[in-house]
Amino acid sequence: MKIKSHHFLVTLMLFFTFNFSFSQRTIEGNVSDESGVPLPGVNVIIKGTQSGTSTDFDGNYSISTADDDVITFSFVGFLDKEIEVATADSFDISMEMGSDELEEIVLTGYGSVKKRDLTGAIAQIKSEVIQRSNPTQAAASLQGQVAGVNVTRAKGRPGDDIDINIRGLNNFDNEKTRPLVVVDGILGANLNDINPVDIQTIDVLKDASSTAVYGSRGANGVIIVTTKKGGEGKPSVSYNGYYGVKTRAHMPSMMSSQQFYDVYKDEDKFGRGFTEQEMYNIQNGITTDWLDLISQTATQQNHTVSVSGGSKSTTYNFSAGKQEEQGMTQNNQYTRLSLNAGIESQVSDKMKVGFTAYITDNERDWGSTEALRSAMRARPSGTPYFDDIQFPNKRDTNFGAVNDYAFFMGINDSQVINPLVEIDPENFQRERRSNSMIANVYLEYEFIPGLKFKTSYSAYNNNQRDGDYRGTYTKSQKGSRNPKATTSNLKNSNYTLDNTLNYQKQFGKHSIDAVALFSVFEEYRESMQISVEDLPYRSLWHNTGSGATIKAYNTNLEEYSIVSYMGRINYSYDDKYLLTVTGRRDGASQLAEGNKWAFFPSAALGWRMSEEAFIKDLGLFSNLKLRASYGEVGNNSSINPYATQPNIYQTYYDFDGSASLGYTINSLSNQGLVWERSKEINVGLDFGLSDIKISGTVEYYKRNTEDLILDDKVPNSTGFNNVLDNVGEIENSGIEISLNSVNLTLPDFSWSTNLTFTANQDKVVKLAGGLLEDKGNKRFVGESVRAHYSYKFLGIWQLGEEAAAAEYGQVPGQIKIMDLNDDKNINSDDRMILGSETPDWTAGLRNQMNYKNWDLSFFIYTRQGLMYSNAFLNGTMGDIASDRYNRSAEIDYWTPTNPSNTYFSPETGPGLNSKNEKKGGNSRVGLSYQMADFVRISDITMGYSLPKNVLDELGVSRFRIYGQLQNPFVFTDFLTFDPEYNSGANDDDLPSMTMLIGVNLNF
Repeated sequence: MKIKSHHFLVTLMLFFTFNFSFSQRTIEGNVSDESGVPLPGVNVIIKGTQSGTSTDFDGNYSISTADDDVITFSFVGFLDKEIEVATADSFDISMEMGSDELEEIVLTGYGSVKKRDLTGAIAQIKSEVIQRSNPTQAAASLQGQVAGVNVTRAKGRPGDDIDINIRGLNNFDNEKTRPLVVVDGILGANLNDINPVDIQTIDVLKDASSTAVYGSRGANGVIIVTTKKGGEGKPSVSYNGYYGVKTRAHMPSMMSSQQFYDVYKDEDKFGRGFTEQEMYNIQNGITTDWLDLISQTATQQNHTVSVSGGSKSTTYNFSAGKQEEQGMTQNNQYTRLSLNAGIESQVSDKMKVGFTAYITDNERDWGSTEALRSAMRARPSGTPYFDDIQFPNKRDTNFGAVNDYAFFMGINDSQVINPLVEIDPENFQRERRSNSMIANVYLEYEFIPGLKFKTSYSAYNNNQRDGDYRGTYTKSQKGSRNPKATTSNLKNSNYTLDNTLNYQKQFGKHSIDAVALFSVFEEYRESMQISVEDLPYRSLWHNTGSGATIKAYNTNLEEYSIVSYMGRINYSYDDKYLLTVTGRRDGASQLAEGNKWAFFPSAALGWRMSEEAFIKDLGLFSNLKLRASYGEVGNNSSINPYATQPNIYQTYYDFDGSASLGYTINSLSNQGLVWERSKEINVGLDFGLSDIKISGTVEYYKRNTEDLILDDKVPNSTGFNNVLDNVGEIENSGIEISLNSVNLTLPDFSWSTNLTFTANQDKVVKLAGGLLEDKGNKRFVGESVRAHYSYKFLGIWQLGEEAAAAEYGQVPGQIKIMDLNDDKNINSDDRMILGSETPDWTAGLRNQMNYKNWDLSFFIYTRQGLMYSNAFLNGTMGDIASDRYNRSAEIDYWTPTNPSNTYFSPETGPGLNSKNEKKGGNSRVGLSYQMADFVRISDITMGYSLPKNVLDELGVSRFRIYGQLQNPFVFTDFLTFDPEYNSGANDDDLPSMTMLIGVNLNF
């Protein structure tokens, strides 16, 4: 079937390639500035296509065109220029310094405006920005590129989703803070399914006045993705591809076998010893690098081919891409195939029809999580395989007799297994197979000039199947249980019917753009999962019926729908005074009668001060606009489709001595649930300085999300502990800065810079029942949503502090914890707020330089003022308090001759453990909390574009080759791990640096 589909796509491409061929000829000329100095590196593109070239060192260009083509000329620091080819064969172009930034079109949801007329907080990044960093997933291209957008890795495996939140967290559940994604008008798509090469623009709607058009779905912001489209002109064929190699980076230096022995040689103290094999390794300087044994030199590649073009009446675009990425650990790989198709036709003077479709096929193979964890923990003095020559007759008769692995479970430790056993595909396999399609068909009809009706029907469909197999010799089966397997299937579909009526009119100094919408949205989710044990043979998850024991079997079906009415008016007077008013009314099936409908209003004002005479006379500003807005939006992701209805489940009860099947309620219903609602004010200033070529935006916002749906306690007489209710509130406020500058423009050199800065502060305003704190869930009024609540680590007890340490049962060399109530007893009452995973501020800096045919760019990203619990210290990946595990050689331990105030003495241990009540609970976890500030050089790229004379000989319009380093440097004081990988990613894969080479080719 796949082969037939590919053949069909090729046939379509060939059809349009021949159908829209025109008589071709070559246009030549020279491009210079106003003083006649030649401009090298000017982009010369056929409008509406990806076909083009660039001027050489002397400003000359040559491009093959059709008679009715339009050629655009663009260069950093100069106004774009267009020419119609008509019948001329040569054009010499003089470009004027300036910027067309204000004329750029920005998508606002169900419409668009020029940037100069924008009243809300909307940011846009274009395809060239996205492709500079060569992200494997489109979401990664937003990191540091858009102020107010925080992008983090949810997991470390290739292909895993990347988390995005806009202007902070509106909910305690991260799943409920994700923005709405709209791809080519289709709501609810997955941004990570889209090939970044296929994207033309990404518009990010940040404030409530902008997202109000999406009503109950806009509380977390909106990301609008527009894929590349065709344009009038001859067929344009392009290829964009790269191939790279990934190597391990930013990882801790682990102890050698001798270092490990020196720390733990006192076997009587810890009750653990060293085997004969270990002692042999130690005495002979043999160290096992377990990480190296499970790692691989991984590859990463992307190849995309596209064809676009069209006539005056019909345009088209087709593309096909393949992305492959291996993880740093073995048996860890991601493959994505993507197909993009779009056709639009002006069938009459009044009617336009179109169709877009995006199809993705994903394959993920995941190695064992436990393999990486055990590789970090395993003793370096151990050995992976049996040495039958040096140590004959030492094999484990139950395990070693069937393979060459030296051990299964770790020495004196059931928490550490042989990583090679766990990662062996014969023992452990996990995979995910999924495919998705988003499609949209639309019709647009113009009744009279300025009045248009558009109807569109879109569908999103995703099918996913997961498989998980764990053989006898895996940690979960402990070497004694027969294999188990789990398989699950998920189907998720949604359908949207949008009908919009748009009216645009300009009369005198007045301009109006009004849109009305009626929309129906339906979503359908169905899932099934079965888990079995005691499989008789290695059938993976393909024969669960053979499992003797069914451990779990679940099915689920969810459906909900939303009906919406929306109206928006954009009004402008004299191109100076701007007003936008929006109202949307949503009705949702999730809520009970009486609460289904909600209204979400917004209003925004703009004042283009640069158009006022008293500002123009200053001669300082090319643009100066003040904006202010207020809006209200909802969050429908916080409400389960059946949250207002009681749930029942099967149970057995005794009836006349026999077990009888019955049903009982397992949750209370709440008919009074309403939407979570965010109310936001936003004040912004857009500016451009005429002489020094700097433009930018400064924003201030404050958003309160009310009626958070949380568990609220109910009387015991109800038979339940709690019920879902609207009882919480979270506040986010912050400042965003975006700056763009053209630093230098010379005949053969240009340099530009883009800077973004974000400072967001979140805090809990209200909790259920009026409580000020919920320690169990680590929620505290007045503190961050992601606050860390634990023990305050003060340092290490030093020599001379014996008496003070003894009051807590401690000795010099052990950890010192803050005693909040000074009762000489460290317990849970001594916990406090230490910090937050929410950074104080983040920033991104991109520099782009061009010299003749060479280009160089680099991107720096930083997060400051955040705290993580270090995975290498807290027991997730290692535990410096345990003599069972290997440790980093970078740790500066306390000794009498090295009075470190950072880490306790291996001889004494940390103290304050759970074995002594007076010494408190596991308070040593306070040691693991560290500031996780970092500065990362995310990518460095250098490229070379072939000159015009070579391109002519090759018969191509553009050929650029480049090399890139991704993630080459990280600067941080955070121990051992790359901080960005510490938060949830480290137990799946290792951080890496990628070296790649790529090609951009246009015909």
